[in-house]
Amino acid sequence: MTGRSTGDFPLAPELERTLLILLSKREFGLNTAQILQETARAHSLSAENLRVKRGDGRYEFRYRLAWVRTKAKNKGLIERTSNSVWRITNHGLKILEELEQI
Repeated sequence: MTGRSTGDFPLAPELERTLLILLSKREFGLNTAQILQETARAHSLSAENLRVKRGDGRYEFRYRLAWVRTKAKNKGLIERTSNSVWRITNHGLKILEELEQI
């Protein structure tokens, strides 16, 4: 394993907040690749960090971010508008506004 260890990646709540912030700035949403790139940049992850693999061969950061998207979708914070394009919902905007007050 190269780059960060599994425990050195941002935690799910941090990733969810970043996801909501990124999507709130884009009226038409972002595709999965853009979310990956912009979230990695927001958390200062290097290319080496993004190459860290899990035991099953999947990339750790992509795996974590996929779960964050899934959970955010299940909570009604984001929605998929077309194949691989995500946007924030009104509920997501409300939650983000509450998070920013903390």
